[in-house]
Amino acid sequence: MLPVSAVIIASNAADTLSLCLRSLRGRVREIVVVINDCTDDTRKIAESFGARVIEHPWEGFGEQRNFAASQAKEAWLLCIDSDEEVTPELYASAEAFFKSSLCDQTTACFVKRINRQFGRWCSVDRSLFLIKKEAVHWEGSVHERACFHGQTQILRGYLRHYTEKNVLHALEKNVRYARTRAADYAQKYSQFGLMMKCLTHPLLNFFSFYLRKGLFLKGFAGFYVSAMQAFFCFLKYLLALELKRKDD
Repeated sequence: MLPVSAVIIASNAADTLSLCLRSLRGRVREIVVVINDCTDDTRKIAESFGARVIEHPWEGFGEQRNFAASQAKEAWLLCIDSDEEVTPELYASAEAFFKSSLCDQTTACFVKRINRQFGRWCSVDRSLFLIKKEAVHWEGSVHERACFHGQTQILRGYLRHYTEKNVLHALEKNVRYARTRAADYAQKYSQFGLMMKCLTHPLLNFFSFYLRKGLFLKGFAGFYVSAMQAFFCFLKYLLALELKRKDD
């Protein structure tokens, strides 16, 4: 087993949690699942895989991850979401890392994460996978950021991310995340600044994904992912502008 605590935060994650935990079972020393406001079988599924389940009120993504990390017993954390899956190649790469001299010199390991969107394995991004517990804390209410200092490594293999169930689910996630992000932007920018961002940033965001990240090679699925990113970008600034006008 990897000498790590796998830490997961989850709420109503019954649809994907089994796949995640199946990829971890028998491969890590400990699985910690922190849940909140569940009305489905999330707890039951987690416990069936031998996970230690802890109920904790929602505090935003960053604080929820900090709490989950504080419950881990091992010195290393394996960071994974309830809709992600560790591939055999990635597990083998992590196993080799812990057997090597690099382990003592490294603070964190990143991996490539491949996202399943519109029925295809589509966009690829970078995700934090392993990190020393004592070295990290998370900041941010949504799309949280891991803050740490030290050397990093990139492991071979992919983390599979089952990003969405369908288009409606993707839209609902975008709306939920945009609402959370909007409050921060309303405090940070002026009305004029938010209007300019509404006008320019979605288009820039679309072409960044579609051209720079090569999603035009993925056919319509690539266009869909780029358009969704542009929609999220527009929505978070639009909601922030609405909040700003109410405050003013």
